[in-house]
Amino acid sequence: MRRSLIVVFAVAAAPALAGPLTPPAGPVAPSGPTLTQIEPRITIGPDTTPGDADSLFRITEPGSYYLTGNVTGVSGKAGIEIAASNVTIDLGGFTLAGVPGSLKGVLTDGPYWGITVTNGAVTSWGNAGVDIGYFTGNRGNRVEGVHAASNGGTGIRAGGAGIITGCTAVGNGLNGFEASGNTALIVDCTASGNQAGGFNVGQGTRLISCVAYSNVSMGFRLLAATAEGCEAANNQQDGFILQSGAGAYRCAARSNLGDGFEAIDDSVIQDCRAASHASGAGIRVTGGGNRIDGNSIVANGTGIAVAASGNFIVRNTAHSNSTNYSVAGTQTIGPIITTSGNIISTNPWANFGF
Repeated sequence: MRRSLIVVFAVAAAPALAGPLTPPAGPVAPSGPTLTQIEPRITIGPDTTPGDADSLFRITEPGSYYLTGNVTGVSGKAGIEIAASNVTIDLGGFTLAGVPGSLKGVLTDGPYWGITVTNGAVTSWGNAGVDIGYFTGNRGNRVEGVHAASNGGTGIRAGGAGIITGCTAVGNGLNGFEASGNTALIVDCTASGNQAGGFNVGQGTRLISCVAYSNVSMGFRLLAATAEGCEAANNQQDGFILQSGAGAYRCAARSNLGDGFEAIDDSVIQDCRAASHASGAGIRVTGGGNRIDGNSIVANGTGIAVAASGNFIVRNTAHSNSTNYSVAGTQTIGPIITTSGNIISTNPWANFGF
């Protein structure tokens, strides 16, 4: 009888290899690239960005710059003067504060482009807070997350094709925001308590979801510009002034001391709401070529007041105004229906007063 011999080989697991348990003597050295290597940045200071006769700091080369603490200005000088294109300034959450007699907080001294200013406060400068739109060639500049307050001039100004997002302008000596060039974009910004208007913008500028309240002048002045989903409340003059091909879409005006909306010429006010302008009109039309379409007008002195001929006025509703409609001149206008009860008109262009 044959027997099989089964041999079992036991293989011992090799011990795991590990580094020494005792670290080498001396300080721990970095094992990867430094933050400066990943994102080269330059501090803003007297050694790296020395100023000149009219500026505390002056940036003369493209690059990324940042503050490391609060800065207090000097009389007769601006804060940060930019003399190059393609410059990014990160305020780092700090405050750039002016003093009496100081100039602008942040500015360009020529037609530079590709400028970005972000993340901080610019306050109490003798002139504008942030002005990177003064020169005709200032294009493609950006301001984001900046609070501009109590400056002697405009809070924030961008140039053509500039972008201003998530900013506030409070208590400045002129307008809260200005876009002096063409086709700027201003989104999610708030202007309050400024001594002129909230927003004063020019041709091709587009405002989205912005708010203007309690400014000494108008909330929004739109010169061939458009506002979408914006609100003007408690301003001491008109909520919105539209001129030369401007547009207001899905906007609201409430409790301004002047009119809710004023259309001067060739402009569109559509799907908007105007309420509680007791001494003014919800919508006032002072020139020709305007389209007043699909708006809700409630509790104003006059709902829709038209003083000039040549406008297109359709599909509006006016309710509880002292006078719902006051229309002079020759217009292209839907019938004004004032009877209560069931709507029997089939005219799709009808205006209603109730």
